[in-house]
Amino acid sequence: MAGERVTVLELRDHLQSHVQNEEAILNEYVEATDGTQSKALRYLVDLIVKDERRHHQIFSDLAETLQYQVGVPGPELVVPDMDFDRADGAATSEIIERLLRFELEDKRELKELRKKLKAFEDWTLHALLVELMQRDTEKHIAILKFAKKHTNRKRQPR
Repeated sequence: MAGERVTVLELRDHLQSHVQNEEAILNEYVEATDGTQSKALRYLVDLIVKDERRHHQIFSDLAETLQYQVGVPGPELVVPDMDFDRADGAATSEIIERLLRFELEDKRELKELRKKLKAFEDWTLHALLVELMQRDTEKHIAILKFAKKHTNRKRQPR
């Protein structure tokens, strides 16, 4: 257990270091738009900054959770354990299936919309924004498939 504790704490330190190192890059993104007159550049960089801030929060949550899991004093558990077995399996599976169908339909509609916007991609941001939404939809599908896979499983002991 002592060796595992060191490994987990090293991983926590790595996550925290990543957040600190990328803080400078985040500041650079913000500064990149300070002197520009381009609303398009400002809009796109703002999208990146929002993603980066969310990523930093996730890294911080992971680091705090690792610390909590090995019993080092600090913040409480932030990222929950995989307790899908606590959910009503049938009801949860039904909800997940419904949401998955919605996301798959959204994926199809976004693909069609992206094709229609191809003619505008050299003079508007529209096609790019739809492409980014397509990527988000793929992420949503991956999340739902993960939840579906684990909903009816019994939790594994540590």
